[in-house]
Amino acid sequence: MIEMLVGTKKRFSKISALIIAILMLISSISATALAAPTDTTTAKQFTDIKGHWAEKEINDWISKGLIAGYEDNTFRPDNPVTRAEFVTFTNRSNNLTKTADINFKDVKSTDWFYNEIQKAKAANIVSGYDDNTFRPNNSITREEAAAILTRLLKLQPVTQDALKGFKDASQVSDWAKDAVNTAVYYGLIKGYPDNTVGPDNPITRAETVVILNRALNLEQTPAPTSTIYDKAGTYGPQTGMNTINGDVTISAADVTLQNTTIKGNLLISKAVGDGNVTLKNVIIEGTTTINGGGEHSIVLEDCTLAQIIVNKDDGKIRLVAKGATKADSVTLQSGAKLEEDNITGKGFANISIEGTIPANVQITLTGNYDNVKVNAPGVSVEIASGTVNNLTVSDTAKDSKINIADGAKVSTLTANAAAAITGKGTIETASINANNVTIEQKPINTNIASGITAVIGGQATTSSTSSNTVGGGGGGSSSTSAPTSTITPGVDYNEAYILANKTRDFTFNIKPSDAILTAISDNTNIATLTVNGNIVTVKGITEGTANITVVAHKDGYTDAKYTFKVIVGNPIYAKNLTYLTFLFKNLGVNQHIYHMILPKGSSAPSISDVIKTGSYNIIDVSKGYNYEMVTTWWEKPLLQPGTEYDVYFVITDFNGNVKSELISFNAKTLDYQWQPINTGLPTGIEVNYLAVNPNTGTVYAAVYDSVYQTTDGATWSSVGTGLPTGEGINYLAVNSNTGTVYAAVYDSVYQKTTDGTTWSSVGTGLPTGIEVNYLAVNSNTGTVYAAVYDSVYQITNGGTTWSSVGTGLPTGQGVNCLAVNPNTGTVYAAVYDSVYQTTNGTTWININVDGYPSIPPGLKISSLAVEPIDEIDVIANNTLYCLLKNTNCIEPILPNGVNSYSLAINPFGGGYYEIILGTSDGVYVLSDPVWDYAKITNNGAPTGTVSYLVINPKTGTVYAIVSGNIYKAVPIY
Repeated sequence: MIEMLVGTKKRFSKISALIIAILMLISSISATALAAPTDTTTAKQFTDIKGHWAEKEINDWISKGLIAGYEDNTFRPDNPVTRAEFVTFTNRSNNLTKTADINFKDVKSTDWFYNEIQKAKAANIVSGYDDNTFRPNNSITREEAAAILTRLLKLQPVTQDALKGFKDASQVSDWAKDAVNTAVYYGLIKGYPDNTVGPDNPITRAETVVILNRALNLEQTPAPTSTIYDKAGTYGPQTGMNTINGDVTISAADVTLQNTTIKGNLLISKAVGDGNVTLKNVIIEGTTTINGGGEHSIVLEDCTLAQIIVNKDDGKIRLVAKGATKADSVTLQSGAKLEEDNITGKGFANISIEGTIPANVQITLTGNYDNVKVNAPGVSVEIASGTVNNLTVSDTAKDSKINIADGAKVSTLTANAAAAITGKGTIETASINANNVTIEQKPINTNIASGITAVIGGQATTSSTSSNTVGGGGGGSSSTSAPTSTITPGVDYNEAYILANKTRDFTFNIKPSDAILTAISDNTNIATLTVNGNIVTVKGITEGTANITVVAHKDGYTDAKYTFKVIVGNPIYAKNLTYLTFLFKNLGVNQHIYHMILPKGSSAPSISDVIKTGSYNIIDVSKGYNYEMVTTWWEKPLLQPGTEYDVYFVITDFNGNVKSELISFNAKTLDYQWQPINTGLPTGIEVNYLAVNPNTGTVYAAVYDSVYQTTDGATWSSVGTGLPTGEGINYLAVNSNTGTVYAAVYDSVYQKTTDGTTWSSVGTGLPTGIEVNYLAVNSNTGTVYAAVYDSVYQITNGGTTWSSVGTGLPTGQGVNCLAVNPNTGTVYAAVYDSVYQTTNGTTWININVDGYPSIPPGLKISSLAVEPIDEIDVIANNTLYCLLKNTNCIEPILPNGVNSYSLAINPFGGGYYEIILGTSDGVYVLSDPVWDYAKITNNGAPTGTVSYLVINPKTGTVYAIVSGNIYKAVPIY
């Protein structure tokens, strides 16, 4: 047996000690030395956390005395934490003193961290890379930190897939999967709003505070014990009772559990296969879910169970009740055999058959049952022996087949849908309320509703010909019929929308008023419920749909029933700088989604306010959609970067019937944290161009006749040798797939591969004496394009000769810019005031021919970018123009006197793109659909002239040249 103690005092007191010591050390350790932190704990003295995304957590920890700042009264929240620093924090906080020999080729005995890495190696909490390096000065990633913490705390890998649902789960390194999965399971690491876990993201001081704060909170609120029996054997005391305050999972065959009270739920998992499980004198207060077990069998002996749900994939499972066993409710969602053997208790009292069960799968009942309700259509049920007091075929169970074997008895059969009843068993009273019901044997008493015809004993029978002797069958008999209860919903609840992990009340009017209301969900994995008087409270569990059946019952009355579908959703949102995107999944047919955005802290609107004044999207599931993407980019004025808003949603059908309560979110738009990064660059020489490799995060800068790179986003180093001296670099480009860097120098193109240290000339065939003024690379094909005066040349991947690209470009006018759409392979060239494209590599055409508009004539284009949706954005005469097919040229107007110099496409958010614009007045963002601007002003954003900028499309990080210096802007999520 494996006992997974999610929160134990010993383990998390260790976490608490680790947190306090680490965070005190974070303030004092630098990459090369230890600096004494300030002894103050007053948040006001730190000058660089106001407005920071982690300000609340940082202030909270400062107030508790858990962290300190630097002597210059800064906290430096966005400084990265290196691998050497992190192991130092860990060693000192846990008094790790034992050392081991190390031979990492990048760790010298004179390094300040040498002894710390020896200690970490001895404690077996770190290991090096395959190339025998430790990379001590690299920023530590989330997956590396997860590995250190889980090894230190000796957290065993968990069997649950905690990474399921993260869209980048596959990017977790194989070696780190168990550690990251375990860290996520325990809540040490959580995902980002864009549904990623970010295993390769570096951890900053601020992120360290937030992540470790979660660990401290786990100690304050320990999770319940979860017990797993994954090996065959007998568990539980021989005498007396053992109590488990949590859930239990049985995941192995031939397990016997005895003399145990389970306060939580019991799962007999699929891992049991077709094996046997026996429970003896077990009390289960929660839900018992049976997904595994064979035909020889799951045995319940002297057990008490509140609710059983059976769902075995192949439907071949046998469930036996013995002795004093009592199960209040059994829901069959698959085939199964239920048997009562020498029962002295109530056994399986109430059976409900739900969901979609294949027609070739059999349900067999042996024993005595109070109520059996067939709610699944087309199901085959065998009453093998014993007595069923009430057998009901509901109106959702059309075409069910029920065989009552010889010797078996059904006291009351109620058929509310077409069904075939066969066999030689006894039916005392049959009440038939639907057409197309056939009963092979003749019931003792038959009640057929008015207007209904059934086949009884081979003869067509109506209400006027049936041999009725007892009332209560729904009318139509010659005797006095029982009155009928009524149940009326407060409004039309069908396809009601509920958020996951939220509850919603559904109110019903019932007659007679003292009738008892009961309800059942056909899929408790999606929605559960409770009933209080005439109110049914439904709780959403996870995304999906569930059918809720509500019944009003009073003795002497015919039951009334109301069935409705609930849709459980868990909308997620993605951030952009000036708008938000919400993704709703599994909505009902023909829905409106209204939304309203208000400043944070505003008074909440009413449902009618949102419907009257909000914007709405429409979804028609009948046309094949299974989700709806709601974007807020129509809001004017634009949402501001880094600002919190209250967002409200109401869902209605096309007829205006409200299908949800007021759904609210607190959401924050994307923002950037800016900082200059110039360490290692030559002073007094301006940076001309930038390029970024999104796969590695490496950034390249052209500084006169040299190229520099940064891999950590902080320090620059010279890239290789071999470039001509005294010749300025005209342009840079990177192949993101191979990592090869290209530099245009006068009339040649040079390259440096990732495994090389020397620049080499690329091919032959370019005109001599004419400058190469622009480069573009198609990373998918490896083709490189070069603009040389009024022509474009190309060289294929691995090629040795440049060749001219097609015909059709104007002669005598220089090609100003190039761009490639890697999705389509289309190449674009800006020639003076026009844009040309080639899709086949042989002919250039003016984009006007392809339905694009022209910019005002006579304006020279200086910058060109192409969105994946083939919108073309250009800067001409310091003004941005946006060109879309079959539309007019759009000229979003910047504030008076502000000029545009450079642009990049921000791919983040949902469905639409934003243009990041370098201007004479800092950085602006253009919301693509609305064509309006917002200026980025927070968190150190530059205010001077931004002459050039690039964006890493994978991380969203922006790099900008501002008055000759380089700034980095990291997205704040």
